[in-house]
Amino acid sequence: MAGIEAALALREFAGSRAAVTVVDPGRRFAIPASAAGSAFGIAPPVDVAMSRVVGRAGGALRRSHLVCVDPQRRLVMLAGGELLRFDHLVVAVGPRQVPQIPEALTFRGHADVPELRAMVDGMVKHAERGGDTDLVVAIPKDCGWPLAGYEIALMTREHVLASGLGEACHVTVVTAEDVPLGAFGPTAGETVVGKLRKTGIDIVTGTSVKRFRWGRLEMGDGSSRGADRVVALPVARGPALCGLPRDAAGFVLCESDGTVPEAPGVRVIGDAGAFAVKRGGVACQQADSAAASIARDLGSDAEEVPFMPAMPEWVWDGADGWLSRDGERVLPGDQDPSRWWPVPKTTGRFLAPFLHEIARAPTPAAPAEADMLRS
Repeated sequence: MAGIEAALALREFAGSRAAVTVVDPGRRFAIPASAAGSAFGIAPPVDVAMSRVVGRAGGALRRSHLVCVDPQRRLVMLAGGELLRFDHLVVAVGPRQVPQIPEALTFRGHADVPELRAMVDGMVKHAERGGDTDLVVAIPKDCGWPLAGYEIALMTREHVLASGLGEACHVTVVTAEDVPLGAFGPTAGETVVGKLRKTGIDIVTGTSVKRFRWGRLEMGDGSSRGADRVVALPVARGPALCGLPRDAAGFVLCESDGTVPEAPGVRVIGDAGAFAVKRGGVACQQADSAAASIARDLGSDAEEVPFMPAMPEWVWDGADGWLSRDGERVLPGDQDPSRWWPVPKTTGRFLAPFLHEIARAPTPAAPAEADMLRS
């Protein structure tokens, strides 16, 4: 998402001065934050061909992934050995999502939706036959986006309650956080805990699940507990790109503005960088800053955009959405959330309205087989 935001910002700030190539191996573009809802029948608001997204953003798509960078020669190597030359390189490859509990169902996003749905359906069928199920949702330390774990727990619980099987299907959240969603401020944590308890979900904080074997969870504090099924979020690790400096976890080492030491023309944004906070909204703000800097290097009079290496202190209004400390709503573009539907959970000065436009546009007809072969 930050990469598309960077392409859109370059189109705005630099115009024809910049020829943008987007390197991405995916064939489809979907909003990561909508993955959990997809498992419960909430269709993702955007699920379109990557080529369509990149083309409308003014870029050229190269379907591959980055494996190595030679900053001095301003070359990147793609999977398989192809070389691309660059004047400016924005690294927005995101993190590696590493399973923390190999025996659990690790939910990494849209690719794991069918398996999660099958697990929930299995719980319901087991309950219909008279059995009980204890589901644990495990949120480990250093996971990139803990909110997904709470969404899975809440939607699972609401699904079994709607099926009339709430007494037979128990849901527990085990999180390494001392306070749920503590990074967003104490009010957010209090709201989440209140919602979990109101829905009948148990919560265990300040510890991690280390292992799941034959119906038993081994906890980080040395205790153990029973569980029939476990859904776990992955741990975020850096991309460990060849040619760029990295920390012990593989994240690209960079300055506070995203520039990479001894790598001229290279900037890192989002979860690939060694930033303390890894959030989509912050990554999009970083993308705007990088694009404005590149545009100025290309002779544009684009104004400087502040780089956002840290998360502002939010508070949570459970009825109305995220609010900033001064009471201004954190919504893309303006104060009317309905204007941006059906693209919720999407930030970005240019990305939110862009995806809103794509979501409402008619889907183009699939090309004929002969055209696909020619292309």
